[in-house]
Amino acid sequence: MELGGQIKSMREAFEMTREQFSTLLGVHSSTLYRWESSSRPNPDPLQRSLLAAIEILQERHSEFGVKHVGSVLKREVTVFGHLRGIYRLLQIFYGRGPI
Repeated sequence: MELGGQIKSMREAFEMTREQFSTLLGVHSSTLYRWESSSRPNPDPLQRSLLAAIEILQERHSEFGVKHVGSVLKREVTVFGHLRGIYRLLQIFYGRGPI
């Protein structure tokens, strides 16, 4: 699967809206739309690292676990914004703190 399709697949697996996922990645929702629609998106190194962490989390957890992680990240991003979402993503990724 091409990177654009992978990005969309990750977002959908975590049951996040484009707005929520773009906030987590620190980009505008129109940028995320272009990435998902393109076969050759061009995220910067920070976004590539976040996408890699999200992909690994997706592989580590069952479908139920991925949806649960997604709900935690949605709450953090919606209430607190980009940096708090990244903080929770890294806590979950490294197994430090409750999910």
